[in-house]
Amino acid sequence: MSNNVEPAVYVGTYKKYNEGSIFGKWMTLSDYSDFEEFEDACRELHKDESDPEFMCQDYEGLPKGKYCESGLEWTKFYWEELADLSDDERAIVMEYWDEVYDGTDAQRILDSYFGESMDDYDLGEMLAQDLLNIPDNLQPYFDYAKYGRDCKYDMHETTNYLFWAN
Repeated sequence: MSNNVEPAVYVGTYKKYNEGSIFGKWMTLSDYSDFEEFEDACRELHKDESDPEFMCQDYEGLPKGKYCESGLEWTKFYWEELADLSDDERAIVMEYWDEVYDGTDAQRILDSYFGESMDDYDLGEMLAQDLLNIPDNLQPYFDYAKYGRDCKYDMHETTNYLFWAN
């Protein structure tokens, strides 16, 4: 998943696929104000079928943990959880879903967001200074790397971000 890719799905139908055709269209989710408008556009695209059984043959810009080939219902989360987020917030949520995915919703992920990923020493030093108020004369004796490593046991770490575990 690329954080800069606009969420989209390639929508075909099972009937066409079973007949040897992959006819469909890439549909960018942000082009639609809600799921119902998206679903109507899919029905219009496949209006040659009386009751199309939609098949999401590919996707981009969406977390792999949410993807489902069958039907469109799985795309509702886009309008429920992602559409109103800033690009930065969406990147944070998407990376969490791709690397940690545990069913956590977008708002809870953002609430648990700590910051950009960092090495154990830098994390330990930052947290020690913020939380422990170690006197200057004792700081050379404190093992920031070990403290940071231990703090990460209470966190989820993705490629780019740190989150407090809930």
